[in-house]
Amino acid sequence: MGELNALADRCEAATENDRELFKDAFHECFPEPARIWVTDNTGDWTEEYTEWQARQSRFYELLDAGGLLDAAMTLVPEGWRPIIDTASEEGAALVDLWALSAISPQPERRHSKAATPALALCAAALRASQ
Repeated sequence: MGELNALADRCEAATENDRELFKDAFHECFPEPARIWVTDNTGDWTEEYTEWQARQSRFYELLDAGGLLDAAMTLVPEGWRPIIDTASEEGAALVDLWALSAISPQPERRHSKAATPALALCAAALRASQ
């Protein structure tokens, strides 16, 4: 939990988009599965690792294409909806992530402010992942 908040703080403090920061966020939200191989002879990947590898490949493709906001969107946990407001404060992007819980009638909210919409979304997604 502390690592997610610390990384979210780094996103909010960054003055420009940073690929390595986005990669760190991906690996915090989606840690690599412990078991990669089905058997010890390393013939086949496990299903869990195959899915993780596909997700990581897609994330890196978005980064390579300059789709930082799209990449950050992949970090948003299931059930959360982003609201991105780039006009609320000069020089900053504001992001709110909202989720309705099956347990509570009150919506949950994670808020972030950063230099770019992608960084703000990344920070909010990290906080929502806790």
